[in-house]
Amino acid sequence: MNRILLYVHYNKSDDLSSHVLYQLEKLSPLFSRILLISNSCLSTEHLKSLRKIGINEVVQRENIGYDFAAWRDGMNYIGFNSLVDYDSVTLMNDTCIGPLWDLKEYFEKFEKQVDIDFWGMTNFRKTKYFKEHLQSYFVSYSRQVVSSKVFQKFWTSIRDYENIRSVIDRYETRFTGILTKSGFKYGVVFNTINEDAGNLIHPDFSYYRPEEILNQQVPFIKVKVFQVNSEQTNYIKSQINNLTDFPMSVLNEQLISNVYCITDATVENKDFISRIKKLVRRIFRK
Repeated sequence: MNRILLYVHYNKSDDLSSHVLYQLEKLSPLFSRILLISNSCLSTEHLKSLRKIGINEVVQRENIGYDFAAWRDGMNYIGFNSLVDYDSVTLMNDTCIGPLWDLKEYFEKFEKQVDIDFWGMTNFRKTKYFKEHLQSYFVSYSRQVVSSKVFQKFWTSIRDYENIRSVIDRYETRFTGILTKSGFKYGVVFNTINEDAGNLIHPDFSYYRPEEILNQQVPFIKVKVFQVNSEQTNYIKSQINNLTDFPMSVLNEQLISNVYCITDATVENKDFISRIKKLVRRIFRK
């Protein structure tokens, strides 16, 4: 299959974490072409690290409009005349850890289904706040979808909103409905529509029910899952270690980054920061 990946490096800083490099290296064999769109300026060292794993196309842009504006700019860079030559166009951002399982079988499964035009990892049921939609951190669109006027009109009309809620309300939660109203059908690795959401404020299984994400073998788990509380972090870490081959060194480094990025932003004493980092590393190695 002739596939292209438009991958958004979402970090506001110039940090390119090992989980991104690992992710791109694992994804690379599945795609004929990968475009990394960075919402921050990457150092020469980071660009060299990307080239070592075969990522040679990088668009660096100002951190405006979040991931939807970044994907728009990526499509403009490629051009719709070229995008429609690919069997599928996959949009992804770096807000998740993985792949926890080999992605090849997921692509093959959905690409064999003639009644599936686009697919993703998890969906979000309709509520009084949101429409039913595929969550945008990973979605793959077939050539039929990408060639359609409705797809191209949507992406060429993306604006640079400064508020993430505006991006979610106007783009993420609406695009699935726009496509399905045009006759396209979607598939999902973990269909949460009829799952018991219990007393969840929002039926976001990717965030509130990470244990179900693993039980359903969704190959990506959101980074924000590890920012809730230490008990959940330790449990999910142990489950990933037991159920998958994902390198714990990569996961631990990401968890450390989540902690000490706060200290870097708020503390000027470099010696103190260094001690904090060493302490955090010892904690996460346990």
